[in-house]
Amino acid sequence: MADVLAASQHTGAPVRAASSLRTLALISLAHWVSHLHMLVLPMLFPYLKEKLGVGYVELGFPLTVFAVVSALTQAPVGYLVDRAGARRILLLGLTLGGLSLAMLGVYLSYASLVVSAVLLGLANAVYHPSDYALLSAHMEESRMGRAFGVHTFAGYLGGAVAPAVMAALVTTVGG
Repeated sequence: MADVLAASQHTGAPVRAASSLRTLALISLAHWVSHLHMLVLPMLFPYLKEKLGVGYVELGFPLTVFAVVSALTQAPVGYLVDRAGARRILLLGLTLGGLSLAMLGVYLSYASLVVSAVLLGLANAVYHPSDYALLSAHMEESRMGRAFGVHTFAGYLGGAVAPAVMAALVTTVGG
């Protein structure tokens, strides 16, 4: 609710246009990050298979956990977005996603991989409820379709660059 009220405070057209563009850019960046996060683990499978001594079936389990957690928590997170504010929940999701991957890097084990998948699934659940709430509050109705299109494109772009980003990181920094 606070995000909707904040959006109505903009009265001037140039201020509103700049604010809308800034909001669209930041929300699209968050969506880019969410899709990048979704593909970090699969891109690490060859490395994780070797380091953890498990097979691809065992590595598929955390991806299933990620998807189930994300699916089951979308609606409850949408409720939280309505109660606590989309911006706050989105920032929590971004932070949780980053921390879960950092945790996996620091404590590499199969158990931490599964825990990381749970946390990534929970973090992933915040993006659509938060993103759509913020975009609908800050974008002009006449540009809503374009805004949703840019937002969606940014998400797919995050997934498209994830393999290259992960390959570059594993090659230069290591696992």
